[in-house]
Amino acid sequence: MRVKINYQCLACKDHAHKYLADKMDFPVYYGKNFDALWDILTSIHKETHIIIYNVDRKLEYAEKILDLLEEVSEFNKNLTVEILREEGSKMNLAWITLHVNDMEESVKFYTEVVGLEVSRRFKATSDMEIAFLGNGETKVELIYRDSQKPCNYGDSLSIGFTVDSLKDHICFLEESGIVNLEGPYSPNDEISYIFITDPNGVRIQFAETK
Repeated sequence: MRVKINYQCLACKDHAHKYLADKMDFPVYYGKNFDALWDILTSIHKETHIIIYNVDRKLEYAEKILDLLEEVSEFNKNLTVEILREEGSKMNLAWITLHVNDMEESVKFYTEVVGLEVSRRFKATSDMEIAFLGNGETKVELIYRDSQKPCNYGDSLSIGFTVDSLKDHICFLEESGIVNLEGPYSPNDEISYIFITDPNGVRIQFAETK
């Protein structure tokens, strides 16, 4: 068996173990922690080759999983691990900044609907609050000012996020009460995607790539 694992999807503890369980077809009783991961990987009896790709910089939790995988591969000869580290990149996209009308409403949307975590949130000045969301290379920065004019980005901006299963994510959005769903679209065999809008009118794209 050959399994390709996106390193960027291992950055967050909760999502990492769910992602691994889905990609490797772990049983429903999988405990979603390092001990459970060790137990299930050491019990693999058929040849399994794991390829870790999109490793362009070190992420703390993802690196712990890589260390565990390499340790297991020494213990269980049925398991081999290949890590594809990208070198030579001198510039990364660090964040995308959005000015928002309501910080609480926007933080709730990006945490509960998009699935990002708040990495930093602070008062920059007496009338300005800033929040950074996401654990990967690129974060979403939200800025709220007491005196700013109302924001409405319309169709001029969209932010894209990848999902493992577009069908499952559509079900999640519908169960969450999201009704302004546009799509799905499949311009080719490589990608399918949908759009929704955030509280400030920013188009949010969720895409599944083949």
